[in-house]
Amino acid sequence: NPVPMVVRDIAAIMPSLGKPCAFDFLAGDWVAPHGTGVVADCTMVGWKDVKGSRNWDWKCQLLFRDNSGVAHHRAPGRSSLTIRSDHVPPQEAPAEGYDRSLALEESFHTGVSRYESAGPNDHWIFRVRPVTNLEGRVVSAHVGWIEGVIRLEGRTSETLWLGFRYHLNPDPHSRSLEPKGR
Repeated sequence: NPVPMVVRDIAAIMPSLGKPCAFDFLAGDWVAPHGTGVVADCTMVGWKDVKGSRNWDWKCQLLFRDNSGVAHHRAPGRSSLTIRSDHVPPQEAPAEGYDRSLALEESFHTGVSRYESAGPNDHWIFRVRPVTNLEGRVVSAHVGWIEGVIRLEGRTSETLWLGFRYHLNPDPHSRSLEPKGR
């Protein structure tokens, strides 16, 4: 059941370091007063330790609440014969199995290889704004997937830059992750 997915490219500066900053996936922006978002779908906390252009650590943690969360999905490599389309995640978001946090890290130290906690084939399926029935079972939610690596940058400034692309199903009654028209 393909759906018209909302696709957003985010290139944003963390409003503050070491403190939770709320993000609204439907608005694609930080929650006020830092942006136009209204609902805190997740909070992000960023840290960095920069000792020089060849000696740095960046970290960002996404924290979800209630029955919201994120599930890791590793796509086969692009050269794999099993890939027959550009559709990377499964066709439908899982009903369960979401983690309430996602920790990302990048570091570089002279004489040591650059380290990234995720690679280009790592993707995250997310669920936000869940509605539950009397038994506590999720009956509707917005689902989507973050495409590839969530990029961090912050070598020369006091801020931490965050960049990622995500696809969001605007229908809270559908768990489809398959874009219409592909």
